[in-house]
Amino acid sequence: MCRIFSDYATSRKLGPSYRALPDSYEKPLCSGRTPLCDSVLNDRWVSFPSWSSEESSCVLPKKTEFEEFMFRTDDERYELDIIIEINKTVLDLLLAAEARMSNMTKEQLSKFQLNEALNGDSPATVRMALKRIYGEHAHKMLESLMQNPQILVPKLIDRMQKKDEEWRTLRGKCNKVWRCETEKYYAKSLSQQSFTFKQRDYKRLRPRNIISQYENWYEEVSFF
Repeated sequence: MCRIFSDYATSRKLGPSYRALPDSYEKPLCSGRTPLCDSVLNDRWVSFPSWSSEESSCVLPKKTEFEEFMFRTDDERYELDIIIEINKTVLDLLLAAEARMSNMTKEQLSKFQLNEALNGDSPATVRMALKRIYGEHAHKMLESLMQNPQILVPKLIDRMQKKDEEWRTLRGKCNKVWRCETEKYYAKSLSQQSFTFKQRDYKRLRPRNIISQYENWYEEVSFF
């Protein structure tokens, strides 16, 4: 079992919340490491909460309604892009599996099965794509797909191609709306004081304030 290092009082600091492990610390072994992992993963710095606030004293201005709209539009675009790309990724895996099955003999086809990642790299991506289409029945669909790919792969390909076309059509329609609305609000979103100006102008242009201002001017002129 790896020895746990707990004395960070004399360790080198990096900001208020990180400490460096000493050179004498025996690092745990990992058989799955590659040279790339060794070059990019952190094995030296550990989180060490100091219970002091790291927040800046700078007070950021509140987003205006136009900024909120721009952020919301970006979120909607991102979400729709993710849905389309996840579906396309799994669809490509299914098309590859179908191509492989088309070159198999009947005996090979009867033994052929897919893994949880559909012979790809990410089981999570497959689950997300199926859940988007089949909801709570996605798990059962995945199990059936793994056990009987020769039956379900063509059906699922047809289903996912239709969803891909549907979502891309939706994105095309949404892009027109987003573009129109973005052009309308983009310039306003760049002004941090647009809401303040609006309130100030409304206050100044109220009839009572205008009359009061003219009365003050009249009194000043009459005085001189």
